Amino acid sequence: MPDNGFDGTLQQNSFWGHGQKEDILTETELYPLMTDLWENKIPEFDKITVPAYIVGSYSNTLHTQGTFRAWRRIASEDKWLRIHNSQEWPDYYDETNREDLRNFFDHFLKGQDNGWERTPRVRYSLLDLDGHDQTGVAADAFPTEDVVSTKYFLEGRSRTLVTAAPADGASAMYPVGATADAVSFLTRFDEETVLVGYPKAHLWVEARGSDDMDLFVLVQKLDAYGTPLAQFTVPNQSAMIHDATERGGSTCGTRAPTGVCASRCGTSTSTCRPTTYPRTRSTGSRSSATVRSSRSRSTCCRLGWCSTRANSSVSLSAVGACSVR
Repeated sequence: MPDNGFDGTLQQNSFWGHGQKEDILTETELYPLMTDLWENKIPEFDKITVPAYIVGSYSNTLHTQGTFRAWRRIASEDKWLRIHNSQEWPDYYDETNREDLRNFFDHFLKGQDNGWERTPRVRYSLLDLDGHDQTGVAADAFPTEDVVSTKYFLEGRSRTLVTAAPADGASAMYPVGATADAVSFLTRFDEETVLVGYPKAHLWVEARGSDDMDLFVLVQKLDAYGTPLAQFTVPNQSAMIHDATERGGSTCGTRAPTGVCASRCGTSTSTCRPTTYPRTRSTGSRSSATVRSSRSRSTCCRLGWCSTRANSSVSLSAVGACSVR
């Protein structure tokens, strides 16, 4: 799905060089599919062997996927990952984090014996979306080595996520462009559960009246009453920031994880709801994010799909599966 809004901002306001700049907007229009032009822009991860200090988050729709892909693929034996719970600019310029990065550079560039090698290889955050995030959780790997993969099946009739495959098939459908252009599936957690890692979704779909579609999967945490939870990732919470985050299209606010997952779901009545929604990736699909619910709150996970082709409807088979690590 072409989305050149941010590309236009970059092309008009940055990336100047001796030969002016690359016309990425025209390239996107001329070459919408993968070609040598785009292949040439993919780093050769196996050739990156220098020490690396990698910072990521769950909320950035632009950078999250690439950050975690680089963490997994680069060949460096000396690499550290720090996953924060906010937006990159406040995080990067926080004095504590600046000093942390300075210690990394001092160790590898100046040879200082400052104890950097004792820094945990992974420090990640658990998102609570209710004001009780945990940050700097130490681990040797990401996902953490003690995770247990859990598979959920889409139950089309009850619109729930279940751990056993439904006996009978069913379809969940929605018309593209309708007010309710999504399908949701819910699950509840009876005990406190931490979701961490890279969720994946395997779906069987068709677009009636069209030969193409764009699907977006969202896993979202709800409270005990089914209300989606969200929080700001920046200190600025002005009216204009509310405008920018109203539909979840900004890294200034977090509504759902964008490819990676680390969160906790509450104790007695947690719920997870999957729904179809435009321009979002999921914690239960292919994202990394943290969901956490404490006390007796309910956590809900919502998974969704959206097609941009007009005059068609989308059918989602209930035999699809959602796996959370």
